[in-house]
Amino acid sequence: MKRVLIVDDREDNRYLLRVLMQGHGFEVEEAEHGEQALSLARAQAPDLIISDLLMPVMDGYTLLRQWKADERLKCIPFMVYTATYTQTKDMQLALDMGADAFLIKPAEPDVFMSRVDEVLYAASQREPQVREPVISEQASYKVYNEVLVNKLEKRSAQLEQQVAELHQAQQQVLRLNHLYAALSETNQAIVHSPNKEHLFDELCRIAVQRGGFALAWVGWIDPLTRELVPVARSGPEPTWFARLAPLGRSGAPRMPAELALAQGHPYLSNDLLADSALAPIADDLRQHGFHAAASFPLRVGERLVGTFSVFAGERGFFVRELHELVAEMVTDIAFALLNFEKEVQRRQTLEQLRASEEASRLNSRAVEASANGIMIAEVVSADEPLIYVNPAFERITGYSAPEVRGRDARFLMGADTEQLGSQEIDAAVRDRREGSAVLRNYRKDGTLFWNELTIAPVRNAAGDATHFVGIINDITERKQYEEQLERQNNQDALTGLASRNLLKDRTELAIAFAARQHRSVALLFFDLDHFKRINDSLGPYLWRCHSESRGRTACHQHARA
Repeated sequence: MKRVLIVDDREDNRYLLRVLMQGHGFEVEEAEHGEQALSLARAQAPDLIISDLLMPVMDGYTLLRQWKADERLKCIPFMVYTATYTQTKDMQLALDMGADAFLIKPAEPDVFMSRVDEVLYAASQREPQVREPVISEQASYKVYNEVLVNKLEKRSAQLEQQVAELHQAQQQVLRLNHLYAALSETNQAIVHSPNKEHLFDELCRIAVQRGGFALAWVGWIDPLTRELVPVARSGPEPTWFARLAPLGRSGAPRMPAELALAQGHPYLSNDLLADSALAPIADDLRQHGFHAAASFPLRVGERLVGTFSVFAGERGFFVRELHELVAEMVTDIAFALLNFEKEVQRRQTLEQLRASEEASRLNSRAVEASANGIMIAEVVSADEPLIYVNPAFERITGYSAPEVRGRDARFLMGADTEQLGSQEIDAAVRDRREGSAVLRNYRKDGTLFWNELTIAPVRNAAGDATHFVGIINDITERKQYEEQLERQNNQDALTGLASRNLLKDRTELAIAFAARQHRSVALLFFDLDHFKRINDSLGPYLWRCHSESRGRTACHQHARA
């Protein structure tokens, strides 16, 4: 079994080569640098050495030089396997110094083993001859120094680049940490802010003090004018606020917030001065030192309500992670705005409910205290049963609430149902409309009372009548007074006979009736001599009896005639 010595300062590289060589039947020995490799090889010479070039203590070039200078080792094939020295000049130097092969990492296993076989076969064919270096030691030192200097320069440039990238990464991590802290503090502000105005102030302050932005501001869309009004800000006030006002109105967008509104999605620029759309505010950007910006639309549900804009003093400030964190802040703010709106709606609903309850209590007390009778009937059948009556109803009708509940209010008319007013009330109920009429109703004790009834439907949200409210007004005294006035107007107070007004009215009616029936009308007139003397001496009572007797006698004579 052939033995191979692998020289590499990295454990993972040695492991890969060890597994590969052992898989092809080799016995493997390992060294971390050239000095260790020489010690192992002099103790027990291998059949092949595979060495990296860039290693600590002793690099691969020095190992190769001393390997070829050693009489016991120079006949053992030396393969270079490197990922650092990859230029043609590097390979040529190794071959000139006596290397048998030069491979660049990583090589495919089949390609690598094919090259190993070639090197071992070539070594077996040239024995006892050895592949000698073709470059002098002094020349090899010169080329070696050039290669090292070139490699060091490249390595230095790479290190500088890596340091710059590391610094940039550190700055990015610092920004991310600041923004994570800002996000956390924003969430705390969302929890503790009593309203959106306080939340906007906190959001802008946190973005500048914690997030590292130069400016943060919130614009709110006026629902009437559609103008974008700055409502919160932290950092220097941009001069374009006043110069370009009103903001957000129709026209070409001139700044990040207007661009976000016009596009309906976030605006992001890592080089503001390179964006021609921002030409109207270019001088302001230079004056304030703003080089990067992002603006996000604020929404409540699907409704666009404003914008949140942040500005930074560095170009390239917004990497993907930063942009996502700011977007997450905006999402949290939008969620908070939705909750604020729901809270406002909840409070308004509670206020309306309290007002409704108070109005309901007031209405209930007013109904209970009303001097008019009030009844409520349910529209569930043709009967419209009563479900409520107030105390005034009980006082007017003499019926208690339990006695009338479930009954049709028509029972108050008793047997006197053929009234003109009842027809109007029935028609109003049938047509589900308001109606009014004067009815003759009867109390529980049977006494008549005149009822001025007014009804009105109560409708549900769909507009369907579900109940009727009736108001009972007892006008009995008024009717009695009207009858008294009518008697006084139509009867002689002394005799009780028809007065001149009633005679005139009845005469006109009789004439009109006779004309329609083509008949005649006769009017009887009689005069009493010395009326005043009789009235003054005998008094009105005797005169009334005398007048009534003479009137009846005259009527009887007229009838016989």
